[in-house]
Amino acid sequence: MKKNNINYLFTTKSSTLCPTNTVIVAFGIILLCFIWIGLYSKVHSERQIEIDNAIKVTDNLARAFEEHTLRTIKSADQAVLFLKYQYEQEGRAMDIPRYVREGRFVNQPFVQLGMIDEKGDLAATSQVPFVAAVLKDREHFLAHKDIDNGQLFIGKPVLGRASGKWSIQMTRRANKSDGTFAGVAVVSVDPLYFNDFYKQIDLGKNSSIALVGRDGIVRARQSAQNADIGRDVSNSVLMEQLLVSNTGDYTSKSPVDGIIRIYSYRALADYPLVVMVGIDKEEVLQNMGQRVRTYCMVALLATVVIFFFIIILLHITGQQKRTEVALKKAHDDMENKVQLRTSELFAANQELSAMNEDFQKANQDLEEEIMERQLAEQSLQETQAILQAALDNCQAGIAIADASEARVRYLNKAGMLVCNKYEEDLVKDIDINRYFDSWTLIKENGVAYERNERPLVRAVLYGETSSNEVIIRREQFKDYTVLANAAPIRDLTGKITAGIVIFLDISERKNIEKSLIKAKEEAERANVAKSNFLANMSHEIRTPMNGIIGMTDITLMTNLQDDQREYLNIVKSSTMLLLRVLNDILDYSKIEAGKIDLEEAMFDIREITNEVVDLFNIAAKQKGLHIKLNISKEIPHRIIGDSVRLRQVLSNLVGNGVKFTSHGGIVIGIDSEKRYKNKVVLKFVVADTGIGIPDDKLDKLFKRFSQINDSYTKQFGGTGLGLAISQKLIELMDGEIGVESKEGVGSRFFFTAVFGLQEGGILAIDSPQKATTQHKNTEYKKILLAEDDLISRNLATLILEKNGFEVIAVENGKQAVDAFEQEKFELILMDINMPHLNGYTATATIRDQEKQIKFHTPIIAMTAYALKGDRERCLAAGMDDYISKPIELDKFIELINKWLTK
Repeated sequence: MKKNNINYLFTTKSSTLCPTNTVIVAFGIILLCFIWIGLYSKVHSERQIEIDNAIKVTDNLARAFEEHTLRTIKSADQAVLFLKYQYEQEGRAMDIPRYVREGRFVNQPFVQLGMIDEKGDLAATSQVPFVAAVLKDREHFLAHKDIDNGQLFIGKPVLGRASGKWSIQMTRRANKSDGTFAGVAVVSVDPLYFNDFYKQIDLGKNSSIALVGRDGIVRARQSAQNADIGRDVSNSVLMEQLLVSNTGDYTSKSPVDGIIRIYSYRALADYPLVVMVGIDKEEVLQNMGQRVRTYCMVALLATVVIFFFIIILLHITGQQKRTEVALKKAHDDMENKVQLRTSELFAANQELSAMNEDFQKANQDLEEEIMERQLAEQSLQETQAILQAALDNCQAGIAIADASEARVRYLNKAGMLVCNKYEEDLVKDIDINRYFDSWTLIKENGVAYERNERPLVRAVLYGETSSNEVIIRREQFKDYTVLANAAPIRDLTGKITAGIVIFLDISERKNIEKSLIKAKEEAERANVAKSNFLANMSHEIRTPMNGIIGMTDITLMTNLQDDQREYLNIVKSSTMLLLRVLNDILDYSKIEAGKIDLEEAMFDIREITNEVVDLFNIAAKQKGLHIKLNISKEIPHRIIGDSVRLRQVLSNLVGNGVKFTSHGGIVIGIDSEKRYKNKVVLKFVVADTGIGIPDDKLDKLFKRFSQINDSYTKQFGGTGLGLAISQKLIELMDGEIGVESKEGVGSRFFFTAVFGLQEGGILAIDSPQKATTQHKNTEYKKILLAEDDLISRNLATLILEKNGFEVIAVENGKQAVDAFEQEKFELILMDINMPHLNGYTATATIRDQEKQIKFHTPIIAMTAYALKGDRERCLAAGMDDYISKPIELDKFIELINKWLTK
């Protein structure tokens, strides 16, 4: 009745608003609002002050924890560096237990110290007695195996299988004297040592500290309730905060214990770790809560006093009104109850009807579900039958074992054959190790698996996945190789329930692979033998040719009769033809071995083609032929590519045209086929009116040592390598070569090649004038000549003396070194292949002596070795330049003057 009386306090008998009552109530409400607003402001201000103080405390503790952690890591790093240095000096002979006894690691938080060699085996350890272990699959070994970044690696925490204790591996790479991988120095740190910091502070019963890696893995954590080392928190608020700043604070609810904490964190500057300190927010505000309760009691007491004061005033002014309103309210309540009851009865009736319909529908759905389950069970049985048939007929062996008891529960027929057991009852439901005892798994290094290292055992017990090629060895049976894949089977919660291993006999495939490897090695040895043969043949042929060509050139420089000069020109022409044949053979061999690289230089396409035309113009005019050149105006003057190899291809094609054409002429056409970015594709066409080629002979054109008719070899000469070399060179230029020909009419050779363009378009640029050779005053220039071949030595001496040089000639590298010690020379000409001391060794000896006298003498290699890499090998040996035999007089003298005038 009191609640109803209050409703009447605001009205008079005539149901109009009472001004006096309204003023009283409004004044009371305003007064209460001021009281509670003031209370809220004070509580909020004091609460924020408490939180700010807590943040400062956690930040200071985070700094202290950071210093504690850095001291620990640096101490471990010093130990790692010590082990690394000792191992690089002593190798496997290092004695870590002795270092411990000597007191090198006193008061350090190390669980274990050790060294892993380059194969992944434990080489040394502080553990006594020493227990061998294979660690090549460990994270801290793999992190250094292929990478040498010179930094300390801090691994994820590892739970010891034997000790059941956590440890953190801190490692550095050890190198051999040549800089290659020698092993890994390891120091295992007890993560609980970091937690000792927690024992030194008192932040409340729910405080927490943690050491977390940048990878989101907890290295160490300690609170009053729990420790969750190794937990992945990569999706936590801390990881999100680290993306914004390396230091800071935040408030978050712990997913571990559900406590809301104020956290401060700091990322270590030199290591991928973060320290974090957390204080229970409720504990921080505990004292604040007592003050809040006091403030609330005072405000509540004031509220009650004001409320009762208002009630008394309103009761005096509204007693009569309350009575009238109460009677009317009772009447209205009675009517409302009757209407409500009627509505409830109607709604109940409707609900009953709906429930009846739902029941009928549910019954129908149940019948349909039963039918679907029957069909599903039938389909499942059919699927199981198909799966069973597939497993029984699978060529690979399949074994499944449960994780709870580590027993084999299923083995298919192929698996039984591998086990040499043909009755399923003999192998099912047995211990895993007993199952493996029927055959021995041998690793590729020949060591048998330990019982607890077997792939299926580790898949069941530890949840590991492995794929290994192993050797199965059984008594009275031949060894064979098996590809074994093992993996765990998990339920929906991620728990390991079983393990499966699939093994397939790959012995035949391994035998084939061994045969292929053996064949490949034999082919490589044959290729090396061929390369050595070509190098030696090049040297042996070029050396006498050097004498023939050189002496012929010198003789031609004397006073000769016309017939004598003609005879000597024929000798020189024949020798140059022989040299061309030799170059063709060497070129093709280098291309076949992949030892030719194209140069990238700018050249004038018109200058190159005109040089080719000039080269064959005389021979063409002697046969009454003409050579015509058509170059499209769209083609830029200067392009980027290998001008030497392009000239070689054009010379081969134009030379063949002149060779096989007796009347008419040769037409050379060049056109632009396509442009893209800074590249241009040019199409070259060389057409002649020669003898032509039969259609059935076209396939022989680009084969090595092949001509379309053996009689052509006698009539026209040649090695049959020109077109084969051209085809290989065009392929290196990203182009294609082809031919169209008709016997008795002529042939049309065409090819494409890709060249580079200058940036911003190619404009015609005049070719620079070739520099003429300036012969300097060579008077009194003394040259040392080291050459074992008598003819080459006499030839070089004669040429040099005719050009005004003083020559001291020796027969081998030892004599060259002796002559250098006795006299001073302006230049040394050094042959490579000499007795007693070759050119490389002689040059190295001279360079060592020059370091003492601080004087450098130019050394030029003059050798018949002309394969790719010979020039580079000479320069790498300390020589200044290189010229190959047979030498050309002008180039030889020009090279001499170049180094004498520097």
